[in-house]
Formats: sequence, C-alpha cells, structure tokens
Amino acid sequence: MIESQRLHDKNEQDGKVIRSKKDSCKEIAATWHIQSPLVIAYPEITPLVAQCCSWGMEAAYDVYKWLGTLKWPSEPDPKQGDCGITFLEMFVNFRLVTGKPLPITLHRKGTRVTWAHFESNQAIIQSKTSKVSSSTSSYFGVHHPAVVEIHENKIYAICKKTGIKTLSHFGHSSLQKRTGYIVRPQLKFARETMRMIDAFLTDCRTMHNYNLHFDPKKYCDILPQPLHYEIPFAVEYLNPEQVVCRRKL
Repeated sequence: MIESQRLHDKNEQDGKVIRSKKDSCKEIAATWHIQSPLVIAYPEITPLVAQCCSWGMEAAYDVYKWLGTLKWPSEPDPKQGDCGITFLEMFVNFRLVTGKPLPITLHRKGTRVTWAHFESNQAIIQSKTSKVSSSTSSYFGVHHPAVVEIHENKIYAICKKTGIKTLSHFGHSSLQKRTGYIVRPQLKFARETMRMIDAFLTDCRTMHNYNLHFDPKKYCDILPQPLHYEIPFAVEYLNPEQVVCRRKL
C-alpha cells in the first residue's frame, strides 16, 4: 500500500515536470525573438518568376510577401533554447499572416504537378498522407526557389532537416520526426500560431485522425488582421502542363 502510494506520488510529480517542460517549450516558441536578424534582400518577384511556381502565380506572390515577415538568425547554428521549426508551424503561420490557404498537391509526375484548392472536395480525399502534410510540401515547393536564391547570393544556407522534434517538445509525441529547419525564425503572430497548432494537433490526436480539415476560425475566436497587399501584376491561371517548372532564369 505504501509502495503503491509512493509510485503514484512519483508519477504525479513526473507528470508535472513533463507538463512544465512542454509549457516552457511552447512559451519559448511563442516569444522567440531574434536580436540581430539576418538581412535578406529577396529579389523582386516578376510575372516570369511567378509563372515558374507549380501551384500558380498567386500562391508564389503570397509566399513571397510572407517570407518578408520572417526574421532568421544571423548565425547558421542554433543557439541555446532553439529547437528549430517544422513545416507545419510555418504553414499555420502562413495562414494567419496572409489569411490565405495554400494549394494541395494531389500527385506529381516529374515536373508536372496536379493540385487542387485547399477547400475543394478533391483535397479532402487524401490517402494515408495527411492533408496538412500535403500543404506543407506545397509550401516548401513555392518557398524553395527563394531559399535557393539565398544560397546563390552566398548567404548562409538555412539548413533543412528531417527529424525536427519541435512538435514532440510541445507535447505531441507521435510527431517526433518532422521536416523543417534547424534554426527558428521570429514569426509574426507567433503566440497565435502556437495556440492554433496545439489545438489542431490535440483534435487530431483525440480523434485518431491527422487528416482533419484545418479551419483557423475553429481554433481562434478572433483571428489577427492579415497582411494587406495587392499583386502588382496580372495573374494568369495556368494548367500544370503550362507551368514553366524548374526553368533556369
């Protein structure tokens, strides 16, 4: 009886420690501040460049504007407390900052990508790969050219890695090996991003379904005011066969 009570007390204490660590990691992420951010002179996006995006010209410009809100550390190696950032976190932040969804990749063959709008019925019918995971790969598809441009300008490489454990640090232990970056940027609406991710993944875990529909309004009573901007060129809606994908400019 005494031994049983001792184990119960120890487990309860351990649980408090675990919860404390999770809360601490969430708070660090929500308040993450870059004191001396890297100055990145993103090249101006032109209609010709935007046409190279497999998910359309509008998505290319949306990501271009969102990239300008990220503040990356000037050092390529993570400092103490930096647990990196996953594509999922960046996708949710993109939704909050721009107020727009990204397309969903349905399938890919070579340089040809077939996609659908996030809210469409086609996008809901996915295989084992979750809808949100598909969105994050779409995000990287339009984000990657900008990162490549950074590399070509000899700015340090923002290292991509599979195995970022940020989400497991936040308490979602089933998501231990996510793809993302080893250093964490300062995010616009960082706290709102963290709350939304935590609430969404808690729903996914509770319902044993990581393919749930992601609706920001469900997880936030009052959404932050998104960026206001207009695309400075005429958007031409192209079929996948017409996309000038991976062409060297």
